[in-house]
Amino acid sequence: MRLFAALAVGCCLGVMAFALEPVGTASSGDEFFLNGVTAATAGVSSWPLAPGDEVRAGRSAVLIRFQDGSRLTLSQQGRLKLQRNGSELAVNVIGGEAQFSLSSQSAIRVLNSGRQVNERSGVISTRVPSTAGSSGGQRPEIVHVPPPPTSTQ
Repeated sequence: MRLFAALAVGCCLGVMAFALEPVGTASSGDEFFLNGVTAATAGVSSWPLAPGDEVRAGRSAVLIRFQDGSRLTLSQQGRLKLQRNGSELAVNVIGGEAQFSLSSQSAIRVLNSGRQVNERSGVISTRVPSTAGSSGGQRPEIVHVPPPPTSTQ
């Protein structure tokens, strides 16, 4: 019985450690919001991010650096949610704009309001462009840009 209890506790701790494992960091020149709580930037260079976290930028953009070298810059007032499905990590931009660049070995999925973005880099916007005389149901904008230069430092 003790062996079963120890095994059950060990499995639970292993699952919790995997679920809370940091996947990257967030930094900004001004305060931003992490899971609805103000993340002050004075004296803090970056905040760790884990699956399930929601980030909302304030008056400044938020730079997110993932452990695999991928980067995403969330625009002012932008929002995103980090989601894990098994071993797969997805970044769902749910408000505003974001510029992203996935590293060559990255398995991160980028979503634009829940829709898969198939490019490795670009700028996405959840704002629907206004078109005179059009009916609703337009898809979010996806603007293709070349990836930023890679630092050798």
